[in-house]
Amino acid sequence: MVCTAVLFVFALACGGGGGNDGEPGFRFRSLAENQTAAAGQYVLVWGTLSNVPSTAAWTVFYDTDEDYDNGRTDVTGGGDTGFEVLKLWDTTGVPAGTYHVGVAVALESGTLAFYAPGAVEVTAGTPPVITIVEPDAATEYARGDAVPLEAEVDQAGYSWELFAGFAKDPLVRAVNIAALPADTHVAYSWDTASVDPGSYYIGFLVRRGDVWTYDFTDFLITIAVHDKWVPLSMNDAPEAREDHRAVWTGAEMIVWGGKGTGGSLITGGRYTPWSDSWQAMSVEAAPAA
Repeated sequence: MVCTAVLFVFALACGGGGGNDGEPGFRFRSLAENQTAAAGQYVLVWGTLSNVPSTAAWTVFYDTDEDYDNGRTDVTGGGDTGFEVLKLWDTTGVPAGTYHVGVAVALESGTLAFYAPGAVEVTAGTPPVITIVEPDAATEYARGDAVPLEAEVDQAGYSWELFAGFAKDPLVRAVNIAALPADTHVAYSWDTASVDPGSYYIGFLVRRGDVWTYDFTDFLITIAVHDKWVPLSMNDAPEAREDHRAVWTGAEMIVWGGKGTGGSLITGGRYTPWSDSWQAMSVEAAPAA
């Protein structure tokens, strides 16, 4: 592994580059091997910085070689900070060719560039097309219902990921529903028993390695808590009582005071229906039963 320095710009074609003895480093979690993408597909760029300031700004870029100084194209704007790099490179409009993906970090001493071990060959081929069969309209389901999911892709050899999100962003998911093996057709029953109530876009993603194609429903699927009785968890619940106070805050039920088998109580608990869980309450400066 050879790392060269030119002026104040350092290029590391290391894949993991640095990170030893306090040196800045970057560990690629994607692009460990060469990938092939048809122009228009997305390439996952994921990894972790080490031994750099948390405020250090980084940029994802692609390059025709592993020389940062002789020209490259930025994928991101360079204003991102934090130790985890998680971005998608949209290859739409990228000319056919072989490219090296890298992450450049701006430090006081200059810019440090890390290149992924695997290169990406962008072709002029046609990206796969996903057709969502179900759901086909905005629908409300009771929490615990099964939601049918079905989709097709017009090219073979891609595995699937099904997920739900509050926005159409495959990197920001509220629920990872399922990961399914390669097939041109998938059908899955989504069990919503443990899903937080809310409205979600449903995402369908096909991938071959770190190359992605995805699509979302244009409408929201709502998981709601309906007006029907279901058993409550008794884990961490307050002791049984009568003549107690009960207040609904809009998010949780507070139970306080009352009378138990030993007389008046100055204890209580908070019940959260979304998670079916109880939490004990402090008795410090508590009101009378």
